[in-house]
Amino acid sequence: MNQEIVWAAGFWDGEGHARADVRDDGRTRVSLQINQKDREVLDRFQQAVGGKVYARPHKSGKDPAIFRWQTNNWKEVHDISLMIMPYLSSLKLEQCWKVLEKYTAYLENYVPKKRGRPVKVAG
Repeated sequence: MNQEIVWAAGFWDGEGHARADVRDDGRTRVSLQINQKDREVLDRFQQAVGGKVYARPHKSGKDPAIFRWQTNNWKEVHDISLMIMPYLSSLKLEQCWKVLEKYTAYLENYVPKKRGRPVKVAG
């Protein structure tokens, strides 16, 4: 058992968020993210599981930047979720499963476009 993965799972369980959003065009976007004022802890999380850390200016413009660890990449969302899921609380475990299931359903129904037009599917 990798103790950094266990630590990362506990940190994400308390601070993280998983989501899958369906856009107006029908595409689904997935993400895992954590927002913090302290970048150091997010850098440790990134080293343990991957993803990226970004600095975002605070909305007020007066306060220090907010840091965000995030991944929108389906493979990373999938792999990181599976990596930390054995150590999550039931609430966060359910959140991860919902994101994975929603995106998998999207992939199963995905029809690639050819030259800007939908591909005709026999049927």
